[in-house]
Amino acid sequence: MAESNHDLSYARSRDLVHWETAAGVPIQLPMTVDTPGLILDPAPQGAGLINGSQSVGFDVGGELVIAYTKYDAKGKTQLYFARWQQGAWNIQQASNWDYRWDFHGGGSFPMEVMIGPLQAYNGYLSIMVHHSVYGTGMRQVDPRTMQLIGKPVPTLTEKKPGAVFAPPPDSQMFQHFAHDLGAPRADGTSYLLTWNTLGANRDQPRTDGAPPPSVLRLLISR
Repeated sequence: MAESNHDLSYARSRDLVHWETAAGVPIQLPMTVDTPGLILDPAPQGAGLINGSQSVGFDVGGELVIAYTKYDAKGKTQLYFARWQQGAWNIQQASNWDYRWDFHGGGSFPMEVMIGPLQAYNGYLSIMVHHSVYGTGMRQVDPRTMQLIGKPVPTLTEKKPGAVFAPPPDSQMFQHFAHDLGAPRADGTSYLLTWNTLGANRDQPRTDGAPPPSVLRLLISR
């Protein structure tokens, strides 16, 4: 069940064969919840951790930052940053949302809160945040306090450049996007992937069969 996620962990590898902890200690495979040095946040089941809402990024100093969501002390869904500093994980709450994504059960379902990797550029920090209540867009992050600042800035997705490829309103299909995660380009060029699929069905069989294949498109904005 989705609510059974627990113990957010981190490991790294240069070749996907030999693994180590954030401290550089070699890991004996297989990795388990009992492997020393893996858990960065020992959040229990029901604490708001969910697959698909974590990302790996870097701060302005090039140091590792794990962004993820979980419940705060009041049971509200919040964004957190975990940074590896002086041999330990430093965890900071970055948002103050008055909203709880109360997910339960199995199968795939719509993501109400999603986050991209923390990105640094010219001394500034930003992160893509999709929030069903507080909006979608790039959010600025204060490099000193690691707090979200300002309002979401619309991205290429919100500007609807691929609307011509969207399914008709009466269709059961939904349009999806994948953002350009590269550093901003001097000429202003940005890229976006778009494709259409059926909506989430909690991994249950569909009675009306599968739709025709959809096309994956790369959109370029200048």
